[in-house]
Amino acid sequence: MGINDVGSHALKMRGSGDDSSDLLTAKRTELEKMKEDLRQAKDDAMQSWLDSRPLIDELEKMQAELARAKDRVFKANITISELQAQLGTTDMCIKSTKEEEQKFRMMINDKNQALHKAQEEMERLKMKMDQKRRRRSS
Repeated sequence: MGINDVGSHALKMRGSGDDSSDLLTAKRTELEKMKEDLRQAKDDAMQSWLDSRPLIDELEKMQAELARAKDRVFKANITISELQAQLGTTDMCIKSTKEEEQKFRMMINDKNQALHKAQEEMERLKMKMDQKRRRRSS
């Protein structure tokens, strides 16, 4: 029975005093039952919230741990990027140093060859001079 039905029913019942009293008592009883149901629903909701509190706390703890892990990953990625840049620079320096070393080796090799040729030429000239001296002395 809806609220409008109750109102129209109450109007119809006004004619008889006992029926009105019975209806009023029934409605009060119904209201008391509704109040009790609401109290019970409130208590149930509160208990449900209290029961879920450990889960909420655990969720908050896990969210904080996740945030810290994300922060560590972010910092690690920055460090990795910096290290990769340093590695690239180091690789270029090593390559440049190797190229320089190769140039110096080639220069040394060229100088050694030139020195060897000069020594051979000196030996040849020395032998020639020795031969001339021997001829003169003989």
